[in-house]
Amino acid sequence: MVKTYYTDEQIETAQSKSILDVAHALGYDYKPVGQQGHMRISNVESLRHLELRPESNTFAWYNQDKKGNVIQLYRELTGSTFPEAMAYLLENEFSVSSYVPIEKMPYHNPYNFSETYTKAYHYLVNERKLDFEIIDLLCRKNYIREETEHDNAVFQWVKFGSVVGSNIKSTNPNSSFKIISSNSESNFGFNIMIGEPSQVKDIYFFEAAVDALSYWSFNKDTIRDTMLVDLEGVKVESFINFQQYAQNLGVRLPDPSHLHICVDRDKVGQDFYNKVNIYVDEATGESLISDDRVPLESGAKDWNEYLQQTYEPDYLAVNKKGSELDSARIRKRTNGTYLLETYRANNLFQMIDCNDLEQLEKAVEDYDMTRIPHNDLKKFNLIPDEKGNKLTKEDDELEA
Repeated sequence: MVKTYYTDEQIETAQSKSILDVAHALGYDYKPVGQQGHMRISNVESLRHLELRPESNTFAWYNQDKKGNVIQLYRELTGSTFPEAMAYLLENEFSVSSYVPIEKMPYHNPYNFSETYTKAYHYLVNERKLDFEIIDLLCRKNYIREETEHDNAVFQWVKFGSVVGSNIKSTNPNSSFKIISSNSESNFGFNIMIGEPSQVKDIYFFEAAVDALSYWSFNKDTIRDTMLVDLEGVKVESFINFQQYAQNLGVRLPDPSHLHICVDRDKVGQDFYNKVNIYVDEATGESLISDDRVPLESGAKDWNEYLQQTYEPDYLAVNKKGSELDSARIRKRTNGTYLLETYRANNLFQMIDCNDLEQLEKAVEDYDMTRIPHNDLKKFNLIPDEKGNKLTKEDDELEA
């Protein structure tokens, strides 16, 4: 059986093997092109746009829009998996490339964080429809922060209790801006452990943090003893690396069926699934890795799109002054506390924490009750008077 896990030192050793030697060993000839010492595959017509770059021990395949190191080259030319490529490069003798990569500096947080997280919360909960308690929890525990310069949401990558990287997403619903922060750890990403590592029995892999949190939101009442992983795309190396990390934490999966692929339902996601699907039942030929992408019949591309399709607001009545999105809302946490989401001057979104019903009553009276859906007020036995600016009590108390 091909080894699944490799140390950082073994990966470095494999990456150091000469890309020219490896290509030649696979039967490919090449000739010089340009003035920079690059080589172009010359004996296979379909590979005539594949360029080898010995000075950096990398390749660029122009008409396929692909590039990478010698491990990725071997996989592209042979259709092999990451473990198979590693085994080939480590078990065979090749000269070592003279290329010395620039040492990567350790991750250092480059942002100034806000003391609050209202904009990140508002975007993730009210625009992306993620569960409010999940986002509230992750913001309080600093897994999600809000940077001050552009109010972007920052998803922090935690490894063994330390932040080793992050990715940021604009909180402007009209913007697609997102980046990985400089010097973030390679082949890693945002991850959440639900339960103790020794009890975790399942790992779910997603292309983005929002998709992972969408899956959690969708399955909030049933998900237990689970690790959610953002691969930051479809990186096979990250898929392998996270399994190694989970094992180092003490996670012991019963069998490969407890690895769940939840990437996008598109061609890129399917290609990724095919690449990592290395565990097959010898008797039936069926995959042992679980395919947990969004249901095909939904037509959705990813888990956030699917969540938004199935989202049913529990705020059925709209306020008198606007639409659902600019309504104030009352949310009750499972610990019995409350959160009043309000809009002040110029629709400025604010959050008011209330430890009990008495504090909630005062917060509601201090606010413009005409902007709170009547059903929401009634749900918590908060009944405005005829003018809508003072609370009265009903004779029959309603259950909160």
